[in-house]
Amino acid sequence: MKFLYRIGPVLVLVSALGSASVASAQSAAGQVIGEVARCQGTNEIPAPQVQVGIDGGPANLAQTDDNGEFAIALAPGQYTVVASANDGTTASRQYVPVTAGQTLDIGVLDLGAGVTGCGFDSDSSLGITPVTQPAPTDTPVPAPTDNPNTA
Repeated sequence: MKFLYRIGPVLVLVSALGSASVASAQSAAGQVIGEVARCQGTNEIPAPQVQVGIDGGPANLAQTDDNGEFAIALAPGQYTVVASANDGTTASRQYVPVTAGQTLDIGVLDLGAGVTGCGFDSDSSLGITPVTQPAPTDTPVPAPTDNPNTA
C-alpha cells in the first residue's frame, strides 16, 4: 500500500514498507526533467551524481544519473531548480512553471557556466530559442530579364 504526503511544494510517495520516494507521475503533481553538465574546455560533459532540488525547499529531490539526467515531481507552481555538485559548483534555472499532470524539460543546467571556453548557459531563457532570420528589405529586387541590353 502506498500513501502520498505533501511536504511543502513536494509530493512524497511512501510505501507500506516505509521507504519514501518523490512521486514521479501523480495527477496532482507536475514533472520537471533535464540534464546537468559540467564545462570542460569548450565542451559540456554530463555531470553524474549531482543533487537537484528547488530554491527555498529541499535541495536533494533527485540525483543525476550517469548521463547527467534527472526528474523531479513538484506541486503546481513556479520554482527555481538548483543543481549542486559535491565540489560546490551550482547551476540554476529560474521561473520554472510546473503544471499538474505535465512534464516540462528545462534543458541543460551548466555547472561552471560563464567560465572561459563554455560561455553563458544558452538554455537559461527556458522556452526561447534564438532564430536567425534575414532582415526584411524595403527595396524590391528587380525581376531577371532575358534581354542583356535592357537596363
